[in-house]
Amino acid sequence: MNNYLDGFDRKEVTLSVLYSAEKGKTVSMVKDFTVEASSDGDDFIGVCTNSENNSASVLLSGYVRVSYTGEAPACGYNKLTADGAGGVKKDTNGRAILVTDVDEADMTCGIIL
Repeated sequence: MNNYLDGFDRKEVTLSVLYSAEKGKTVSMVKDFTVEASSDGDDFIGVCTNSENNSASVLLSGYVRVSYTGEAPACGYNKLTADGAGGVKKDTNGRAILVTDVDEADMTCGIIL
């Protein structure tokens, strides 16, 4: 049997973008109904799934693959924050997020928000 997590508990919202937000990269809240690309160490709210015309669709819940920097997260719950490059990093000050799979060669991991 193949594993398939896309679509699990998927919830998205559309928000305004202050400066920039790129598809596949983490975003953080900056003011009412407004996000921007996450900075290093930010508690990101989700991952941008589309961005155009000063708006972004943001995945708040569900499975997504993201890049990571630094030490590879382990499968299971890890404390993660944004790495400032659109991905995530392990950080004892981060929030616990479920990591379902890790590809150390590509430096990506699957997470459930």
